[in-house]
Order: sequence, then structure tokens, then C-alpha cells
Amino acid sequence: MPAQVFGAGGAGSTVGTFLVVYSGSHFSNDSEYVQVVRVDNPLGTPAFSPPQNVNVGDIDNTAGFPPLPNAPQSGSSSLLDRIWTNDRRALHAVWRDNALWMTATVLPPSGADAGQATAHWFKFNAVGTDPITLADQGNIGGEDVVAGTYTFFPSVAVNAAGDAMFGFAGSAATIFAGAYAAGRQAGDAAGTVQPTTTVQAGLDYYYRAFGGTRNRWGDYSGIAIDPTDYRYFWVFNEYAATRGTVLPSYPTEDGRWGTAWAKLFFTCDKSLSLTANQWYMIALPCEVTTPNNTVQAVFGDDLPVANYGTRWRVYRRDAANNLYVQLNLGDTLQAGLGYWIKTLDGGAITVGSNTSAGNPQADVPLSSASTGRYNLVGHPFVFDVCWKDVQVVDGASVLTLDQADQLDGGNRVCSLPGPDSRCIMSHTMHLWNGSAYQAYNGGTPGAEGVLSSFTGLWVKAFKTGIQLRVPVKRGAGNPSCTTVTGNGPVSAQANALQEEEAEPAFEPLATTTVEPQAAPQADKQRYPAPKARRAEEWGLRLIVEADDLVDPGNLLGCLSDSVDGSDQHDLKELSPFDTSKFLTIVFPHSDWGAYAGDYTSDYRAVTKRGNSEWSFEVRSDRPRTITLSWAGPDDILQHSKLKDDESNKTFNPNPNNTYTVVMTKPVHRFRWRVDGGR
Repeated sequence: MPAQVFGAGGAGSTVGTFLVVYSGSHFSNDSEYVQVVRVDNPLGTPAFSPPQNVNVGDIDNTAGFPPLPNAPQSGSSSLLDRIWTNDRRALHAVWRDNALWMTATVLPPSGADAGQATAHWFKFNAVGTDPITLADQGNIGGEDVVAGTYTFFPSVAVNAAGDAMFGFAGSAATIFAGAYAAGRQAGDAAGTVQPTTTVQAGLDYYYRAFGGTRNRWGDYSGIAIDPTDYRYFWVFNEYAATRGTVLPSYPTEDGRWGTAWAKLFFTCDKSLSLTANQWYMIALPCEVTTPNNTVQAVFGDDLPVANYGTRWRVYRRDAANNLYVQLNLGDTLQAGLGYWIKTLDGGAITVGSNTSAGNPQADVPLSSASTGRYNLVGHPFVFDVCWKDVQVVDGASVLTLDQADQLDGGNRVCSLPGPDSRCIMSHTMHLWNGSAYQAYNGGTPGAEGVLSSFTGLWVKAFKTGIQLRVPVKRGAGNPSCTTVTGNGPVSAQANALQEEEAEPAFEPLATTTVEPQAAPQADKQRYPAPKARRAEEWGLRLIVEADDLVDPGNLLGCLSDSVDGSDQHDLKELSPFDTSKFLTIVFPHSDWGAYAGDYTSDYRAVTKRGNSEWSFEVRSDRPRTITLSWAGPDDILQHSKLKDDESNKTFNPNPNNTYTVVMTKPVHRFRWRVDGGR
């Protein structure tokens, strides 16, 4: 079965499609396998890769290769009258976004579907010419229709969000054969599908063997993505209609079938937990239908309506007039816009009921000024989108972020002193994580950025009449698409630092060991080191935390396209939104003239000799006991020193260290020094 290939750019520069085979063939340990053949250069001289046998485990009772059992149906107990479920062959396959999906019918050896013909789906990692590997799989049992349901002839469609929908036939001893569907969203638990949807239940007993022994069903189902809106699935399948027509040659056969179709979509069903007394910059992850899109209708089931305005509030940003407006309970909310929300009591908010599939993409009008104007907008989807894939609509032109904010030398035109006519919208966006603002620009290592469900963000517009477009292009799993927000407490881990007697020049001295102290150690998976683009480049992430506040968005390092002064990889740090409760790290640069200010990242030119030193400050609303940690390449850490300018102590950091210190004032100054480059 050849896979249908979807998505711009296809499966690779030379890859045409993949051929998939399943027949119940198994290895010596009874684990079955799917065979995959890659087709290269299909429009030139086609080439076929050697078959890859991908182990899928013991999913099918193939001992002695028993045939698939035929499906019982209401109205008959005869084995001859059962619905023919055919064989195990691959029935449908699609490829999208480096994933190869396939369906077949199997005979599960155990579990709720054991002994029943059962629709089965597979998902494989299929990235260019890399080896094919199993990513996920599962049965579509239909047991939620009635117990003992047989499912067969499955088809699959996958949309740009990574959501899959399966169409299939179903029958059991207590129901007539009908048309059904079930789906799974990208974030669902492995191996699972959501509850079954009845497209059309069977209406009568069905028998058409044309004088033979096979009560032949339609063999296949069909499913497709709506070509104008990625969220909708169109599913087609056969169901048993009311009996009627009798053919003269077969007077005992009067079964009739019909074709049913349905337009299906996934509801939103997303939740966000709110910490008490903390501001959140949020957005609706989907469209909510009128009249259920008011503040009261969206949030009133989770937050007490009687307490609105005293215990919780929602604000929008009036960019044109540069002010915040508190919404009334009857005011409507809109996907694509951002809002501020705060509750003194905490709790969870859920957007799920009364949602619609919405539009295939969101174009949000932006308020602008020649010197720049910040707009509070929102991510409108339930799936992740890389910030680098976001676009700017300027009249008839659709621009990338790099086109909307071009490079001039080493800096972006929107960051040049004074208005610049080439500047349309800044390529940098900012997120508030409850502790500090995080800056992302789509390209700087460690600051690539991803938009996720409920994400509200700041963008700065300079040209009149432009719109921000969030495309339907899923970013989850993209290694060049990451966001580090630090929106919660981290685990504790005890480590010791090597302390040195400090000298102004950071001269190396004999080290003495200090007593280990328990300190929160940032989870390196949550707060990873920036990924270098070239061998000579490197980056290091600094993390500060105290109480329930964490700021992990601070970057220093060396890049081949950076300079020691201001450049495109040095991202400005916005002042804290909540000045009564914040914790942040900044790189202050009063020495940068027209670019003077506080930065959240400070990248320098690549150097293989000499020393580089970064000054940074931890700032908070009040003195706190803070813990510093870091994530970076081991070879850089081995040649690094951390100096606490307030205590005049110097430390040799290593990958597992943390440093805990009591701030005596709201600003605590440090320096990070690297002796030599990579």
C-alpha cells in the first residue's frame, strides 16, 4: 500500500513515498513486523530502498496463521451469515510531518479484543532516508459501542496538527453492521483512541453471498481532510440498510447496504492550572461559539462568578490607547487575542464545551506606531507552532519574521535607533512566566520559541495595517523549536561548589571544599543548554529560582554571527509585569550607547583564545534566598568561574552544581568568566 504524502516539501528532497506491507508475518519470537520500502526519485529514475522489517511486537495471533474471524451480526447465529472481515493486508497509509501512519485488521492475542477481528493503527518515525522506527500503535476495539464489537476495514487521515482520525466498520451479535469512526489527538496517551463516534448504525440484518460462502462487505472505508480547513475530517463507510432487493439467481439473499458520510472534528478540551495570586498572560486555544464566548461562560464554571472583580479578574490590552481594560462578565473573548487573568484563590480553567473547529489559520490585526507598539495577542490552536514559522500579513504580501524585521549588519532593523521604514514587526516576542518575561526570536540558540495552548504573547508592530498570522504548521518535536518558561517549582538536589578566595583578576587559586547544602537543582530536561549550530559555537543557560519563582531564559555564549557589542542575538529584557512579585536575571549594558539597556541574552563573537566575562544581575521585588544553576557544555563549564560580586567569592562551577545565597538587597551582582573558547 503506497502512503499518501501530505505537507509542503513532501517527505524529503529525494523521497517520493513509502510502501507498507502487513500480513501477520512474524519473527521467531512471535513478534509481528511491518515491512516498509522507501521510494526515491519517483519523477526521475525511481529507486527502491531495501525492505525494512519494523518489529511491532506480539499484536496479532498468527500462530499457524489463522484467518481473521468473521463478524457476528444481530438477527443471525449462523457462522455462514457472519460479515466477511477479509484478511490482514495493509489497508491505508499516509505520511505527514515525518510520521508514517498505517491501518490493518488484526486478531489480538489478549485483552478486551482478544479473539475478535480488530482494526489496528500504526505510527512510524519516517524522517527522510533515516531508518524507520515504531513510534506508537494501538487497537480500535469499538467496545464502547457494545461489548464484543468486531472492527474492520480501517482507514486513516492525519491533519496538520498531528491529530489522526480512523474510519472503520463495526458489527456484533447484538447490533447490525454499521459505519463508525474514532480519533486520537497528538497529545493523547500512547496507544489510545478517543470514544467511538457512530457515523451510521446498521438498520437491518445483511446477507449477500451471491451463492457463495462469503458474506462480502464493502472491504474498505474512506477518510480525508477537508482541503479548506485542516480541522475537519470527512469519513465515508458502508452500513447495513433495510433489506429489500432480491436477485432472481439468489432468492434467499435480500441484504442491502448504504454509504454514510460524516464531517468530524475534535473539540478543544484544554485545561490550565492557575496558581493563586499570580498573573497569567493567556489566550483561548480554540474558537468558542456564541453565546458561550463571554467571560462568564468561558470561566464561570471554574471560577466563582460572584467573586468576579474582587477575587479574580480578566483584562484585555487596548494597544491604541496604551491601557488595560477590565472585562465585564458579559464581554466576549476571541481566539487570537491575548488576555491577563489573575485569581487570588487559584484553580483550573477549562475550555472545551461549546467549542468549534474555528478557522484554519488566525490573522490578528495589529495596532502600530512608527516607533513600535506592543500588542497582546494569543496562540489560537491546541497544538504547538514554532515561533519561526509565524508570518506577518502586509497587504497582499505574506512575510516571514526575517522579512518583517530584516538584518542590517548584525542588528535587526526594528531594533535600530530611531524609526526605520524597513521595519514592519519585530521578530522578537515575549512571554510572561509568572516570574519574568522570556524573549524568543525564532533563531537564537536557546531562544527559538514555541507557541502552545493558552499562550498569550507580546509582539511589537511598526507598520500600519499589518496582521499576525499563526500558520497551521505543527511544531512539537522540532529540535529547532523550543520554549523554556520555568513556570513551576523544581526538585531538590544537594551538590557542593568549589570555592576560591576571590581576587579581582580571577586568578586561579587552590580550591577548598565547602559543606554540601541542599539546593533546588533545575531539571536539565526542562531547562536545556542551548544547542550549538556549529562546532566552534557554544551557549550556556543561567537559571535563578526562589520560592515558587523561576527564571530560566537567560543565555550567554559565543556565536559565529555575533559580535561583542549589540547584535541580533542579544534580546532585550522587558520590565517585570508584576512589580510586587518577580525574579529575573538581566545582562545590563549601559556601555552599548544607543542600544543601552537590560538584556536576557548576551552572545559574543567566537574566540579560541583569551578570556570572556559576562556581568549579570539577579533582580527581585525584595531580598530572597536564591539558587543559581546552569546548563551548558562540560568543556565550557570546566573553564568557567562564577564570581559573587556582593560576597567577593569565586567558584568553579561544574554541570551538577548549584549556588544558594541570601540576597541582602533586591539586586545581586555576579560575573561569569570563561578562560578561552571552545
